[in-house]
Amino acid sequence: MRRAIILCVVAACGADDPAGGGPDGGNGSGTPDAPSGACSNYTPPSLPDSELIWRDEVALADITALTHFSVSGDSTLNSAGKITRFVYDGPGSDNDFTVTFTYTSAGNLSRRSYDGAAAGSDITDDFSYTSAGKLSRWTHDVATSGGDVTDDFSYTSAGKLSRWTHDVATSGGDVTDDFSYTSHGMISRWTHDVAVSGGDVTEDFSYDSYDRLTRWSLDRTGQDLQATFTYGPCEH
Repeated sequence: MRRAIILCVVAACGADDPAGGGPDGGNGSGTPDAPSGACSNYTPPSLPDSELIWRDEVALADITALTHFSVSGDSTLNSAGKITRFVYDGPGSDNDFTVTFTYTSAGNLSRRSYDGAAAGSDITDDFSYTSAGKLSRWTHDVATSGGDVTDDFSYTSAGKLSRWTHDVATSGGDVTDDFSYTSHGMISRWTHDVAVSGGDVTEDFSYDSYDRLTRWSLDRTGQDLQATFTYGPCEH
């Protein structure tokens, strides 16, 4: 197994000893040193080879994309200005399609139905939400065999994504992602479990008392990575 150890030092300012004992590596008092013109605010470091994906954010972006089209057609809007119907009359007999949209009372998309002229092109997407309006389920049903997908989303009491499951009709495509957090709401662990062998990933995150990342590790079949981060007296 190949193991790469990566030491990352976030830029410090001045010539103070970064090992001064305080959480900021500065004056040892437990509080950040007074900022100066040479100081810069803390920016979370980039993680080498991180594969962490916020599945709920990706899904919401995809849902928004479903209501936009790359071709010109006739659109119908409801009183809230949301699209309820899109009709495209394309060249040839198999290129026409009609898409209809329905929404919850809160204005969230609840169903998208794609009715295509071509055989086997019909698609229905259904969306469910929590009482707080967060996406809880997305089902994708297609006319052809083996293309159905169900995504489920669970959240912590603070509203952060805690689990995402991806269930596909075809064998070997199922995925489960679990997310854990610190008491301050910082991501502490992400696990990515797949049905096929060799695709599992675990990432762990550690922080100092200022919620600055101090250690990151990735455990992936055939490759382990680790990065540590230290900070100068002004990085806070």
